[in-house]
Amino acid sequence: VLRFEDPPPEPPPLPAPVTWQIVCRVRMQPHGGSRMARCYLCNVMEVAPLGPAPQHFRQRWARPCKRCPYLWHRSCLEHRLGTCKCRGAIKMREADLICKGCGREFEPAQRFPESLPELLVATRLEWKWVLRRIFVMLLFLVWLHSLAEHYSMVEGICREIRVLMIMTAGMMSISVSQRFHQGVQKIWHTPNRWHYLKLFALVAVLAYLASLRVFKPARWAAAAAQWPWLAALHEAHSAVYSSMIGTVALSTISLVYVVTASGLIFCFWKTSLRVPTVLDVGHAHHDALKRSSSGCGLCQLGLCLDNDGM
Repeated sequence: VLRFEDPPPEPPPLPAPVTWQIVCRVRMQPHGGSRMARCYLCNVMEVAPLGPAPQHFRQRWARPCKRCPYLWHRSCLEHRLGTCKCRGAIKMREADLICKGCGREFEPAQRFPESLPELLVATRLEWKWVLRRIFVMLLFLVWLHSLAEHYSMVEGICREIRVLMIMTAGMMSISVSQRFHQGVQKIWHTPNRWHYLKLFALVAVLAYLASLRVFKPARWAAAAAQWPWLAALHEAHSAVYSSMIGTVALSTISLVYVVTASGLIFCFWKTSLRVPTVLDVGHAHHDALKRSSSGCGLCQLGLCLDNDGM
């Protein structure tokens, strides 16, 4: 008999003396002061855990200038200032734009969506861009299907080719977008261009290996008979296609191709949209200097926030 019990309640907050003891101990550690921050909007003090700092596009804190002693949660500012419209002007009162500590105005900025509701709202607001990308993908899908029909391959291939065609059409739609071209131009004359070449090689190898699963060996038996150098490849393809282990291996490769293509399409979709936020002027210049040498994968691919292509 299974007994479903209610989840345990959340632990009560620590008493104030215990909280300040923890804060004092952290502050006494090397570089402990830099791990502590207090939001002057919600009056909450946080102690950052040990480890690497988050990426520059996922900063939790914001300040209007370098010398300002006040720190603000970026989420608190967004909630207070009403920054809920993507790629639009931040509508707020002048009193809400001014910092109470230094008197400077907060500067509007943009960030990536960090949750599914934000991603859906940003997608709904950019519906014209979504329709344009779907239209381009459908054009590539029709072109791929017409090629298969022209060469009488539709009847000689399995049903998995439909899914592979959709994934391939989505990847081809990304390759002709303005954002992709701007990203390539940003990093082409840097060592990071090898990331694109390696990624292209990976996708190409997976696509060619997945084609061995979707096409039957009988479709190119006549070509193998005419060209002797294709006979060995045809025999290997037939042996792998007819064996159980080969079928499982080729199906796994097709699944890996679909998962890889789906991940790339989702990454392109998420990083193409923006959500209004507040700029952290205190770290903006420092982040700009470290951006080229940082471990941010989006910066290395030229697809970070400085790429405003759609």
